[in-house]
Amino acid sequence: MSKKEGLLSALGKVNLANTTNRSILVTIIFLAVAPIIIPRSMAMDILIFGLLALSYGIIQGHIGQVSFGHVALFGAGAYTTGMLLYYVDIPSSAAWIFLLAGVAAGGGLALGMGAIVLRRRGAYFALVNLALLQMIYFIVLQMKGLTGGDDGIWNIPRPTFGAASVTPESLYYLYFVIFLVCLFLIKRMFLDSPNALVLHAIKQDEARAQSLGYNVFGQMLKAYTISGLFAGAAGAMYAIHMQYIGMTYIHWSLNGALIIMAMLGGVSTFIGPLLGAAIFLALKDVVSMYTVHWQLIIGILVVVLILGMREGILGRIKSLRF
Repeated sequence: MSKKEGLLSALGKVNLANTTNRSILVTIIFLAVAPIIIPRSMAMDILIFGLLALSYGIIQGHIGQVSFGHVALFGAGAYTTGMLLYYVDIPSSAAWIFLLAGVAAGGGLALGMGAIVLRRRGAYFALVNLALLQMIYFIVLQMKGLTGGDDGIWNIPRPTFGAASVTPESLYYLYFVIFLVCLFLIKRMFLDSPNALVLHAIKQDEARAQSLGYNVFGQMLKAYTISGLFAGAAGAMYAIHMQYIGMTYIHWSLNGALIIMAMLGGVSTFIGPLLGAAIFLALKDVVSMYTVHWQLIIGILVVVLILGMREGILGRIKSLRF
């Protein structure tokens, strides 16, 4: 590489980093004021499903594989936290520890699933993920005495802050802080670390990366497991927010919506999956006000958007700028 090419490459990386930092700043500002400018329920959904979409972005954006079983990790966090809150009697101010249990459950399940699914690539990877999701779905369905089966579990008690109950406003901003921590951890691990370059090399040419001495399976399993931790966090947060856990949390249709969210915003970009989640949820909320056939309308809109912008909305914006 010539000095000129090296300089241009370095400038490109600087521009990309600056663009990512600006995107993160805009995201933080928007989420900070979201409950003021949009309904609080929608703002909470954007926060939680945005985190779930970011966790999925690790798998498709950095590993380069499409997963049809990612919501199993979300469900693991939700069911673990929800059932512990419902069945275990401890002081409500100490029950926040169950949120961490949900995070651990998502990571633990991801470690087990990853050890199986990462031995396959492409369509086989996607289908094995789907098969495991369906297995988990029917296990949860059959354990009705514990999980509630089709009915789920309602009226799950929320943790408190000492003697003070948790208001919707305080819960949102608590989740906002948790989201910021997760956001910067994801950025640190998958953008600003040497592992990010290794994963990029594996995604581009797995055989060559392995020939250079990298532990391809180990690196991918590590990324898959970390994605499970963040998906578990999103699930635990959702269970506390809704005070309910049910089969919809681990249904294949939710996984389809998750893939659409990530691809709509731009799965190859850092903030893209979060943007896609916000757009998808906003479209769902608006269109469902006018027709019961909102899924058909949104499906058509999403197909048009994705076909017109294969790199996603944020990816398209970045390509126009650079």
